[in-house]
Amino acid sequence: MRRTTHVLGFTLVELLLVISIVALLVSLALPALAGARAAARSSACQLNVRQIGLGVSMYRDAWNGLLPLATSMPNIQRDRMDPWRAVSGYLDAPLPSIARGGVIVPAPWRCPSDRREPTRQVFSYGYLAFTIMTFYDTMEPQRRATAWFEQHPRSPVFSDAGPFHREGRGGGIGRHLWRIDGSVERE
Repeated sequence: MRRTTHVLGFTLVELLLVISIVALLVSLALPALAGARAAARSSACQLNVRQIGLGVSMYRDAWNGLLPLATSMPNIQRDRMDPWRAVSGYLDAPLPSIARGGVIVPAPWRCPSDRREPTRQVFSYGYLAFTIMTFYDTMEPQRRATAWFEQHPRSPVFSDAGPFHREGRGGGIGRHLWRIDGSVERE
């Protein structure tokens, strides 16, 4: 009399079928994960803009409502970091620094979506009041720039230096803007 033993297990066809189904599910999930990652970077950038904006608001409270002075574009090589040097004291956030391995840019000065190599322009956020202050190359540029932004409250005081957030929901140019009223919007 012969005994037949049944080996429990999967056949090759069943195993290949399971592997192909898992591969299909993974290929469907990866774009969703990439979108979620981009949305998370955009949210972190918006939080940075809000935090820097709070520092600008605290500066204004301490300096009779004036915006921080900026006489040149920030440049770490030349130790020109206005207006962010004035704002950093209110944020308890260290400014970028040059180290042996390159430039160290701590939060909140760098947008997580900014893929540029930090060299001279290490800040991911541009201070648009600088343009107004250099336009009024006269006495009291802070007072004139502050008055201009108060008269044009929809104009951003600072924003992302580039269109870092084009992907994902919302479309638009892909920049976060901070306005003099303290609001943060995505353009």
